[in-house]
Amino acid sequence: MTNRFARRTFAWVLLLALTGACSCADRPEAASDAAATTSTKIGRPPNVILILADDLGWGDLGCYGHPDLRTPNLDRLARQGTLFTQFYVSSPVCSASRAAFLSGRFPSGLGIHGVIENKQLNHLGQPLCLDAGVPNVARMLKDAGYATGHFGKWHLGQGDGTPGPGGLGFDAFNTRIFWEKGDPYGRAKSSKVIVDESIRFIEENRQRPFYLNVWSLVPHATLNPTEEQMEPYKHLAPDDNVPHKGAMHIYFASVSDLDEQIGRLLLKLD
Repeated sequence: MTNRFARRTFAWVLLLALTGACSCADRPEAASDAAATTSTKIGRPPNVILILADDLGWGDLGCYGHPDLRTPNLDRLARQGTLFTQFYVSSPVCSASRAAFLSGRFPSGLGIHGVIENKQLNHLGQPLCLDAGVPNVARMLKDAGYATGHFGKWHLGQGDGTPGPGGLGFDAFNTRIFWEKGDPYGRAKSSKVIVDESIRFIEENRQRPFYLNVWSLVPHATLNPTEEQMEPYKHLAPDDNVPHKGAMHIYFASVSDLDEQIGRLLLKLD
């Protein structure tokens, strides 16, 4: 940790650049142990922020050597923290990886092997949600006096009698803020909206310890960045004879916007 993290507004920001979880052991109490250790050093419980980018590959950031994609805010976060270079995920799939993040357990041990809405897997016995009875980091920190919030992608079961974020220990949550029907730029604008909601949560809970999930949709397909987002990479646009946008142009613009929005979050923490 650097001195920057010893400021009064203390936060752990965990950048996980893959849709997957690093669950090295079935120990959900690890988060509480770590929080207690840090709390002793700084005299108050630390705030914890978990940032998850959906489908972002490890090689898609400047801090991991990408020569062209501009991610200055995430690169700064890497410089000020720890950069992992040997990392395996518990699952490359949405629901399974998210179950591992919250529970600290291998998703197969929870019976979650893929996307929860997969009818074939559900027919084979996969549960429709993460069981509210499974210990998870949000509920444990809430029981320890933390405010808990989740904004962005969920994919752990919602509706049809499933507990949803509220049933798993989150005080404040919004998982539907980006589904704007009829808006072609709903996903393109989602990172900003998710960070807006996260900043509001931070402001409302600045006088108490908080645990916050900032789980983006980007760069999961289908991507459709705005013209403004694509402007920095206009040199990647196809020539005038091509009737569609270029793949790298679209992808780079989407990731750079995510980086810009995370930069706003970091600025708020400062």
